[in-house]
Amino acid sequence: MESQTLELCLTLPAPFAFIEGEPEWQGSVLSLGGTEALRLDGLDSSVTIGGTSVNERELTLTLERSGSDLDSLDLTLTVPGTALRTLRPAVNLLLAAPADTQTEAGGEVERLGVRRALQAA
Repeated sequence: MESQTLELCLTLPAPFAFIEGEPEWQGSVLSLGGTEALRLDGLDSSVTIGGTSVNERELTLTLERSGSDLDSLDLTLTVPGTALRTLRPAVNLLLAAPADTQTEAGGEVERLGVRRALQAA
């Protein structure tokens, strides 16, 4: 009897990320928090889905199969747009204005004009 293991890793380009939620397989469909996040077409009865991990931009899954005559496996992987979100910067940007230099009690004191750029809502 032969066996094969295939690990697939899908990395999304910035600024995209997967939606949040616990991964759950229902047949050949992976849901995250109840929303379809991935569909695998072309699985046959000899294939089982092993471990699955999802973080912000990366999804990894393991496919395993065994049998006496393992033909080629033709899979189609589909990620619907509803499974994606865009990442926003986590911090506000600080923009420094030119320094204001004043003389106080014989020494120079530098005062920076700093304003905060509001993060887009």
